[in-house]
Amino acid sequence: MPPRGNFTLSPTLWGAIMVFIGAIGTSSKAILAKLAYVYGIDAISLLAIRMMMVFPIFAAIAWSAYRRIHPKPAAKYYLQLIPIGLLGYYLASFLDFQGLQYVPAAIERLILFTYPTLVVLLSRIILKTRINTRQWMALILAYAGILVVLVGDMDVSTRNGIWKGGIWIFMAALCYASYIIGSHRLIPIFGVAYFTSLAMSVASVGVFIHSYLKGAQDLFSYPQPVYEYIGIMGVVSTILPAFLISAGIKRIGPGNTAIIGSVGPVSTIVLAYLLLDEPFGGIQIVGTLAVMAGVLLISTKKGK
Repeated sequence: MPPRGNFTLSPTLWGAIMVFIGAIGTSSKAILAKLAYVYGIDAISLLAIRMMMVFPIFAAIAWSAYRRIHPKPAAKYYLQLIPIGLLGYYLASFLDFQGLQYVPAAIERLILFTYPTLVVLLSRIILKTRINTRQWMALILAYAGILVVLVGDMDVSTRNGIWKGGIWIFMAALCYASYIIGSHRLIPIFGVAYFTSLAMSVASVGVFIHSYLKGAQDLFSYPQPVYEYIGIMGVVSTILPAFLISAGIKRIGPGNTAIIGSVGPVSTIVLAYLLLDEPFGGIQIVGTLAVMAGVLLISTKKGK
């Protein structure tokens, strides 16, 4: 009888599992925000409570990482990190939550999912990179799919709200794409854990200032379910995905991460249907498939 060996998962499989869980966790954010909005909370208050819950954790991780990192990054890199953190985790999050007040959760996730296409366009404008035929096809597919989904979801009574929310969320995707480009050079300097926790800490401070200036200081008077939903959002949709997806990219690469991460919009559609009773018919499915195909074309290399 052959000896019984220990069952172990390969680093590649571990990476795939991390990305899969992280993508589903991230996609649940829109569902939880929609459930919290039922109780009358506004976007900046929701974001402020979320950041109050996660800020101590990210600050502790940043301090721990700082003590371990050698050599220490130069001061100029910290100055560069501040606007990037504000852009990616404060402004993008605020615009996203604003848009979620007007559009279904499934559409929100689909529009956000296009950020890799925006990375390509911004790289062309800022870094003067070339857009090849494959990428142009991906861009056309993705944005045609978004248009199909938006038009298919509209009726006369919701038309203005859908477009308004869609623009907010597209701006959020644009901010996050800018964050991706800006962070590309800084992550090797800081390391994944230190960079992510610092960027999130900086964004938290930005959210707190915005909340104070907006006059949303009374953050402790909402019904209990609001804090339960935001607490779940803080752990499942913020902390875990931030590190799971980063760790997954290190193990399986960005192309495979994009493929597995495409489960995000699908899981949002399913959760929105089950928990929010959001309808999702044939025309939306066609648009969703077009968006996913376009993003995957852009996010994966030919032949992989």
